[in-house]
Amino acid sequence: MDQVYRGSLTLAFILLDFYIWITGGVISSIIAFVFGIIILFSRILSS
Repeated sequence: MDQVYRGSLTLAFILLDFYIWITGGVISSIIAFVFGIIILFSRILSS
């Protein structure tokens, strides 16, 4: 169950990243990209 929750949370972050990237702002897209990498690394470490 925890794995499913974490997967859907990651998917939500990816969609948020994509939305921010499409809507513009270079700074916000960089922040979103950094967040995405942090999420990805935490997923790899926790698995």
